[in-house]
Amino acid sequence: MNVFPQQLKHRRGFSLTELVVTLAMIGVLTAVAVPSIQSMARASVLGQTARTLTGDLQRARGMVTTGRQNFTGWTNDDRTEHAGLRFLNASEYVVFVDRDTQANGAASEVIVETRTIETPVQVANGPAEIRFRRNGTLSGVASDLQIQLTNTESGTTRTIRIAFGGKADIIQ
Repeated sequence: MNVFPQQLKHRRGFSLTELVVTLAMIGVLTAVAVPSIQSMARASVLGQTARTLTGDLQRARGMVTTGRQNFTGWTNDDRTEHAGLRFLNASEYVVFVDRDTQANGAASEVIVETRTIETPVQVANGPAEIRFRRNGTLSGVASDLQIQLTNTESGTTRTIRIAFGGKADIIQ
């Protein structure tokens, strides 16, 4: 008795209808998923930019509160009096330190780093410059500051709040 040919007789593959239905379901799921994935990717870029900017604010504050002094062109007597961020345009800013308390962009300043904000995110609203004093508080303002970042493709925003005491947080 040969069992093998009988087993083949009862085995079937997929019908054309089953295959078409399966492919249609995959197509519908893909059509629904792709916009969601693109939206998450845009939100990810905006969130990462907000975290980087917040980190740079804390870094500048840290440089001034420690009185860091080992910058090119400074003498041993020079000490960081102010540090902060200056926005050059909607998509670029610098982290700087200053050995005097004047917001004059003079030779007393050292640019620590220049940052380019990743497209499509831009600074939509905020001060042109944020300075921290040696005690870690904001300089030149009497209250908290806010910086608004906008994703120009989706219109979504994130807001960074810099408390007068110097702490920076993403609040939206």
